[in-house]
Parts: sequence; C-alpha cells; structure tokens
Amino acid sequence: LGIHPWWVADGRAGKAESARFEELAPEAAAFGEVGLDFSPKHTAAGSHSAQVEAFELVCAAADASARAAGVQKPLSIHSVRAAGAVLDILEKSGCLDSCACIFHWFSGSTPELRRAREAGCWFSVNPMGLATGKGREYAKLIPADKLLLETDYPEEGDASFSAQKDAELLEQALSLLAAARSEEADTLRGQCAANAAALLGW
Repeated sequence: LGIHPWWVADGRAGKAESARFEELAPEAAAFGEVGLDFSPKHTAAGSHSAQVEAFELVCAAADASARAAGVQKPLSIHSVRAAGAVLDILEKSGCLDSCACIFHWFSGSTPELRRAREAGCWFSVNPMGLATGKGREYAKLIPADKLLLETDYPEEGDASFSAQKDAELLEQALSLLAAARSEEADTLRGQCAANAAALLGW
C-alpha cells in the first residue's frame, strides 16, 4: 500500500487517496513506495507542503498498523533531496521503531546515510544506483545485515516487465555490489537472501 510522492506532486493523489490509505492501512502487509521528492521537477508546482502532509499521514497510519499487528512491517521509502526531512518524520511518527524502514536507492548526504544507518534503517540497491561513484561508495557503508537487492520498477505503473528481466537485474545488482564491497558474490547472495527472509518473516 503506498502513495508515491510523485503522485502527490502532480495531483494524482490528494485528500481522497490519503483517506483511502488510512482506511486500508490496518490490513496492509507492507507499505511502499512512499516518501518525499524535493527535486525541482517534483516541487515546481509548490507540492512541498502537500508531500510532507501526505508522508506524515502515511507514517502515522503505518506506525499504528504495525503496532496493532505486533510486527515490524516493511516501509519502502523514496527520498530525493529529502533524506533529513524523511528521517525527521520517521522519528516523530514512531516508524523507526515500529516499521522496517527501507531507503530505496539512497541518494542523500554521507551524514544523512550515517544517521539512517544508526537509526537501524535498511537499504536496497539496484544496478542504476551502483553504476555511480556515489552509489558504490555508499554500498561500502551499508551494514551487511541491512542490505537488500532491488530491481526498481518502471516509472509508469503499466509498463511491461518480466520475471526473467527482474532476475537479470538482481544478478547485475549483485555483481556490482560485490565489486563495490570487494566481497564474493555468493557470500553476498546468501546474506541478501537471509536479510530479505528476515524482513518478510519467512
């Protein structure tokens, strides 16, 4: 269950969608993609405050859902030029304790990465992020037990995709991650699989 910040920024998700999120949150197994995007492209229409309001609502509902269920529910976070603001809201809402907060493709500053790491957040990495110098450097700083692989999804929700392509992207991410961390790919494969199983309660 999610409300992407792009949807809030361009008006696809407003008050009605936020109310629907609150209605469905108690039964949701996981939340995502949610968060904040303060890049010029997604704040040009003055959506900054609307994004913050929506994300605060999302986090409050996710926190209540997880606490009622007595389990840490995954919360996958989109954060662009907003990691500090995201962490402030996660902390204020209680989600840092009640949810497994996952930064998807972390792109904040090094101090923000350190803060997220110290807060116990998880981090998912993909080939596009690991193709950059910053992404490779950050990959070295993520604790092994908080590391996840991801494919990322097409920007348009109705774009075609295949399980085979997803598998290929995961293998590519694993190869790039192993090179960045100077570790054996098979070791990382087992670690990331164990992390995912722990996160999902398998």
